[in-house]
Amino acid sequence: MRRRIVALLQAHSKGLSTAEMRTMLGVDRSLADTCLGMLKYGLIRRIERGKYVAAEASYNDRTGEGNS
Repeated sequence: MRRRIVALLQAHSKGLSTAEMRTMLGVDRSLADTCLGMLKYGLIRRIERGKYVAAEASYNDRTGEGNS
C-alpha cells in the first residue's frame, strides 16, 4: 500500500488528502494511520492539515548508493 500511495502522490504534486487518496486507490478503510507512519519514516510530507505530498528522494535513493 505504501508504494501505491507514494506513486499516487508523485503524480499529484499539489498534494492529496487521505480521503482523496482512498477514493483514487479504491480503498475502503482509512489511510490516516498509514500516512502517519509514512510521515514518521520520511516517505511523505504534510503540507497542511490532512494533506500530503511525496517526500523528495534522498541522496542515496537518487544515486543508488547504499543499496546492496
